[in-house]
Amino acid sequence: PVFKTPILATSLLPVQTYAFFQDQCAKEFFGGDENSYWEMGEAAAVWALTDGPYAALAKDKNYKILMDKLPLVWSMYFTAGRLDTKAFDDHAEFKIIGNGLPHVCVEYAVMGFGRKAIEMVGKKTKTSKRLAGVKDGDGSVVHYEFWFG
Repeated sequence: PVFKTPILATSLLPVQTYAFFQDQCAKEFFGGDENSYWEMGEAAAVWALTDGPYAALAKDKNYKILMDKLPLVWSMYFTAGRLDTKAFDDHAEFKIIGNGLPHVCVEYAVMGFGRKAIEMVGKKTKTSKRLAGVKDGDGSVVHYEFWFG
């Protein structure tokens, strides 16, 4: 029933409807591959930080400013939980706390967005380290490190 009216960028969707839609997209366009959520997150970062509403965050290629502002981007997409980011010289840390939708679509899309965003400002990731995720415990905490090399 949610999809009977137009969905705008400002539309709020019930969390279960959002998860269902994401699952259907993965199934229809990617054969159900969960890694497609990561790819969708990367594509969202490219658009949002190039031509989209957050282009100013990547324009100056300032890693520290980007990392400070990414939690604000989270709050534009999600009404529950928060994204904490930490910028180090040799790695970046992303942590979702209070994830209102413990589904891999959130974990992979947000981490894909984050990794692509830091690459877009000049940090080449050598390794991605998953410390906690949706499939661990209750899924309310997602924690990744992206190491540069």
